[in-house]
Parts: sequence; C-alpha cells; structure tokens
Amino acid sequence: ASQRFPFRINVGFFHSEPIGSYRDIHFEFPELSFPPDLTVQSFTGVAHISRTPQGLLVEGKFSAELPLECVRCLETYNQSLQIEFDEMYAYKMFDFTESGLFVPDDGNIDLGPVIREYLMLENPIKQYANRIARGCARFAVEPEPEDLRTSDADQNRITPSQGEAASPVQPNTE
Repeated sequence: ASQRFPFRINVGFFHSEPIGSYRDIHFEFPELSFPPDLTVQSFTGVAHISRTPQGLLVEGKFSAELPLECVRCLETYNQSLQIEFDEMYAYKMFDFTESGLFVPDDGNIDLGPVIREYLMLENPIKQYANRIARGCARFAVEPEPEDLRTSDADQNRITPSQGEAASPVQPNTE
C-alpha cells in the first residue's frame, strides 16, 4: 500500500490460490483523508480477504474518530464511527456483483472508496456532542423517550409534574 493510496491492495496472487485461501490486512493511521471532503483520526481496522469461486470476498471492520461540530453548542468533538461490511469483487467484468466491484486486470483493488462510503453512511445527520443525552455539556437536555406512543390508560393519569400524585383517575361511579 502506498502513502498516496493506502487502501490499494495487490490481490493478483489470489487468482492462483485455492478456494478458501485468505489474508488479513491490518490498517492503522493517526489521521487519514478520504478525498474530497472526509478526514478522520485514529483510523484502525482489518480487511479479511477470502478467495471464492466468484472472486474475492472482502470483510472489513474499521473504526475511526470524526471531528464534528455540535449543532447545539457549536463546540468541536470527536464522533466515534464503527463500520463493518462484506463486499464481493468479481473476477470477470461480466460477472459484476450487486455493487459493481471487480478485480481489475492489474490485480490491484482499492478499498478506499468503499470504506469512505461506509464511513459517510455512519456519519450522523444531527451532530450532538453527547449522543446519549441528545445534548451537550453546555445545554443539558433530558434524553428523548424511545417510545412516544401512549396508551389510553396513560392519558388518564395525572403525573407528579402536574402537581398531583401519580395514580389513575378513578371514574365517578355514583
């Protein structure tokens, strides 16, 4: 792997290997840029490449830190990204896989675009400095309830925040 293309891997030797052969390739970078607009820190992971009758199965498991700006307090924080993927690189161009990936004639595949795509998908739409509380240190906010639906019985309850005891409202039967 070159410094300019750290995810370009020569896999030409797999063509003569028996089906089931595999190699694990480990990656670790303090900072890594995925052009045109993604730069991550503390990038680590492994690509497990296996020979199959159709081509090469690449199983990737990677983690990285993405510097982001909180949408509430505008402070910078590091968002942890964890990705896993399975992609098939076909040996013949006419045997394209779902993703359209194939092993080129020179025997070099580039995992960079695939890794970038999965990292972008893992990037949150709304960036909060504290994902658990949906807030940050400057704006302490209660977590959003997971289930906002209420039953009919719950709608008839008076909550302590309304100044009453939390007990069901008893219908007047007299």
